[in-house]
Amino acid sequence: MEKSAFTLFYTPSHETLHVDSERLSCGNYQPMMPSIQEMTEELHALLLQREPLVVANCLGRADMMLSGALIQFSDHSGITSNDLEIIPDFSSIARLKDVFVACSARDGCLNAVQQFDEALQLAGDDIGRALMLLWAASRQYARWLDSNMLLNELTTKNDRLHEMQEWRRTLRAYKTIDRGPQDPAGDTYYMWTHALAHYAWCEMAAGDSLFNNAAAKIFWHGTEMMHGIVHRLNRQSVDSDHRIAACYGNYFGEAIVAHVQAGV
Repeated sequence: MEKSAFTLFYTPSHETLHVDSERLSCGNYQPMMPSIQEMTEELHALLLQREPLVVANCLGRADMMLSGALIQFSDHSGITSNDLEIIPDFSSIARLKDVFVACSARDGCLNAVQQFDEALQLAGDDIGRALMLLWAASRQYARWLDSNMLLNELTTKNDRLHEMQEWRRTLRAYKTIDRGPQDPAGDTYYMWTHALAHYAWCEMAAGDSLFNNAAAKIFWHGTEMMHGIVHRLNRQSVDSDHRIAACYGNYFGEAIVAHVQAGV
């Protein structure tokens, strides 16, 4: 936690492949995500149809404290494969990326519910595993900062950029191009971070509900707080505002929790 918190304010030197990827994509317009209301309606229909598995109370308080590092999980945070055993391996996220590429070639760019549907299939209909897979995959292909955790054989810059570009082209965007870089990959990473965090704190966490609720509230406003406080001191390498994507993620996670708690 200390290592991750420190990198909020001081970012050690690291490769900025995500900057190169977004520059290469400059002018490549991605279609927009549907509205939050449309998204939640589509998600509700999917959950009724699929009846995915729910593994409740699987994380204790100590594990949930560690999950606070999710948003800063990266090579330069100092976290390694020995620290978090619940992270999918690189082959799993590579399979998800390949599925996204195939689906988008056939049906067009995937919205959030379509992404979740594909992840559910790979995760055996386990909601928690599907959200974790989406978070890890979107984090890796948006930033490529997690090679200490997600061990892989892609060592050349061109190979990694190719993977990142392929992933980016499968995604719907959260903001229009006139607001600066669309950055659909970065926004998707923030979206799934918020969706996973809300589901984890509100449904998966065991123990003190007051503590969990407080943590959920902090995560709900986390990106807004980052932009308002941290990024004033430690500017982002890509000038991309992720607050819209974070809002989508909050409501996505909330919709899943509401469905699960309703026992539909």
